[in-house]
Amino acid sequence: MTEKSGKILIIRKGHSGGGVERASSLMANYFVSKGEDVVLLSLYDNKYVFDIDPKIEHINLLYKESRNRVLRICNTTLALRKEIKKIRPQVILSYGEYVNVPTILATRMLGIPVIVSDRLSPIFSLGKVYDCLKKLTYRFADGCIAQTETSKQILSGKTKMKNIIVIPNPVNIIERVDCEQKNQIVTVGRISPEKGHRYLIEAFSKLKEKDWDLVIVGGYKKQQYFDDVKNLTIELGVEDRVTFCGRKSDFSKELSESKIFVLPSLSEGYPNALIEAMSVPMACISSDCVAGPKDAIQDGVNGLLVPVKDSDALCQAIEKLIDNEELRKEMAKNAYSIREKLAKEKVAQQYLDYVKSFIKK
Repeated sequence: MTEKSGKILIIRKGHSGGGVERASSLMANYFVSKGEDVVLLSLYDNKYVFDIDPKIEHINLLYKESRNRVLRICNTTLALRKEIKKIRPQVILSYGEYVNVPTILATRMLGIPVIVSDRLSPIFSLGKVYDCLKKLTYRFADGCIAQTETSKQILSGKTKMKNIIVIPNPVNIIERVDCEQKNQIVTVGRISPEKGHRYLIEAFSKLKEKDWDLVIVGGYKKQQYFDDVKNLTIELGVEDRVTFCGRKSDFSKELSESKIFVLPSLSEGYPNALIEAMSVPMACISSDCVAGPKDAIQDGVNGLLVPVKDSDALCQAIEKLIDNEELRKEMAKNAYSIREKLAKEKVAQQYLDYVKSFIKK
């Protein structure tokens, strides 16, 4: 049993079912399994999609979220500071850019070490207010966890932070479902501009092979953009071969019956959908976007990387895999090692070791 180090407070925004909730729930559960005393504090949302160990104390800090960003940050900071004083943790792990700034502000002069974990693409703008406050406040955090080396470099340049460590996301392993494989390409991701669906659809429409289908798994927030993407399939004459599945919590069947996975994103925080597809395993193609795909894919060995927003290059990469079944199998076989490289326990232990390094003995 690992020596108990004291109370660890994990702070996150609500957003039930999102990547932050999954990652923070995983860490909280793992920390407790190693004998740690953990408190999980969620802002705005008291819905839980991922299971939480009953030994974890979870607090829902619920209040009406102001539309004014400055007022929202002030209210969140004050509410957090009041709650943190009650909890009196020995260290805080803050998850997500929108929570990190108020957490840093709330802990000034309290003498509690704060570690922030960035989750979004390092080139994503939070808006002028958050971008400015991030630049000003992050240097006061005691530690920072970036998901990729690229993110670390960009974050260091923007904030002048020194103590940044790179720990990738763990892979959520997807087991292959027993079903017949089809001449089918699949992608998984929210339908929004930064996910690059239009470039995948354009590439798909250019394929010489017309007996292949495209399956798109993912929900959407903006109806107009979804309509634009769907209309693009009509304009390019492929609407009969493209299926929109919507948001699904379990898409193992769609991955299992497909022969090729494509991630056409313009930017990523960390490409969870990609590493999940690699775990099946599948032959995978990804845009070489900022940040993450090149951390997972060694081009030509366990997958293919193509330039961002280049539908011609993406079309060529897809056709390369369509034309060569042996290459598909070889890349899928090599991709399988992602299960060991990003195993949940391995990554979670890295988090725990880093968090505990800030606790005073």
